[in-house]
Amino acid sequence: MNTYGVLGRFFPEWGKIVGQMQHDLFHIFTVDTHSLFVIRNLRRLMVDEYRHEFPILSDIISKLNQRERLFLAALCHDIGKGSGRDHSEVGEKIALSLCRRLGMNEYDAGFVSWLVRHHLLMSFTAQKDDTSDPRIIERFAEQVGDQEHLDNLYLLTVADIRGTSHTLWNEWKGRLLSNLYHATSRLFRTGLGSTEAIGQRVEQRKQAIRKLVDPEIDNYRLNKFWAQMDQEYFLRNAPITSAWQAEQICNASLSDLPLVAVRHRPEIDAEQILIVTPELEDQLVRATAALDSLRLGILDARMHHTNSGLSIMIFIATNNDPSPVTGQSIEQQCEKLRQFMLSSVNGYSPVALNLPRVKKQFKVPTRVVFEDNEDLGHTTMEITSQDRPSLLYNVSRALFEQKVRLLSAKVSTLGEKAEDTFFITDRDGLPMSDPRQRSSLESRVKSLLN
Repeated sequence: MNTYGVLGRFFPEWGKIVGQMQHDLFHIFTVDTHSLFVIRNLRRLMVDEYRHEFPILSDIISKLNQRERLFLAALCHDIGKGSGRDHSEVGEKIALSLCRRLGMNEYDAGFVSWLVRHHLLMSFTAQKDDTSDPRIIERFAEQVGDQEHLDNLYLLTVADIRGTSHTLWNEWKGRLLSNLYHATSRLFRTGLGSTEAIGQRVEQRKQAIRKLVDPEIDNYRLNKFWAQMDQEYFLRNAPITSAWQAEQICNASLSDLPLVAVRHRPEIDAEQILIVTPELEDQLVRATAALDSLRLGILDARMHHTNSGLSIMIFIATNNDPSPVTGQSIEQQCEKLRQFMLSSVNGYSPVALNLPRVKKQFKVPTRVVFEDNEDLGHTTMEITSQDRPSLLYNVSRALFEQKVRLLSAKVSTLGEKAEDTFFITDRDGLPMSDPRQRSSLESRVKSLLN
């Protein structure tokens, strides 16, 4: 229908996106071809031959009522591109008009147009917000409304990302989306309020961690470690991650500091790195310099502080070394990381790596945006910039120089563009609301990245 122009005659708005190029590196197809690939990806979930690729998503779509609404949303999700305005808002109106022309009732027409309007919501939330925080899940659940909308949005989001290019989808993105989907589904089932949800979730996580920790770690040592951690620690780390950290920390002594542990996570094809060190003002700079020197690409970073003056840093990073991961290679990584943590990095020069020629053709100006989250107790700093080596190291330098504390970071790369989110506070652990401090930090970030 698209090849012979029939689709454009039946659906005139479609004709405007036929052959329309998307001028970035992560969309490798024209708008119409991409939209048809999204539809293909949804259909693929319904074919038994491909069920093994995404079994949970195949289950969801098999139980879905009125699948035609989802497929119409997929057809229209980018229909507003090329208008010069927000394509989601434009697409919402076009989708609503199409559904009415097709004779759909107002509820179903509104359902399709809602999916078009919010088709980026789940992706943005999963990749930019701290979805381990129940308050973030509550906010997302309020925006979505119910399980039916969540199921359709999850399916559309995965199909959309996988239809963008052959390289954009990876297991890390899949894990982020899956965690958000299941956490929101759980909230819809239980209906717990924020305060109750936080307390209950902490206790549930502690119970789960106890079952996963090596039995040789007795309750006394485990409880002694936990007594030094606040609720945020349990909320922001999965039980399997907390159990691994507990084993490393409970089996270590003060003479082992700085403690460095690395393990390979084959399910996300990345390394998980734990660094425990006495609190130092430049600890994050040292850690990111160490990771940069090993050419590890940071996907996620989290920091916690104990009551006894220790800092716990957890990183998820991809390893660009094509060599197979072995016990020896992990030991060598640990030793290099430890040596960096023991010394000042004043003289460190980032690894000089040239950008690929194709990326140089797409200039992305650095943009820094701040948003206060008073109820969450921090400020969100979003940085959009040209993707380049040593980006997180340079941001860490700027935070250190401006006396800003990092709580966690989420890193997202889309072709030539890096869209990174940092959750930060001032030195006193409060949201960074001072306009002068924000302006100074923004200037320093831009100076280092440009």
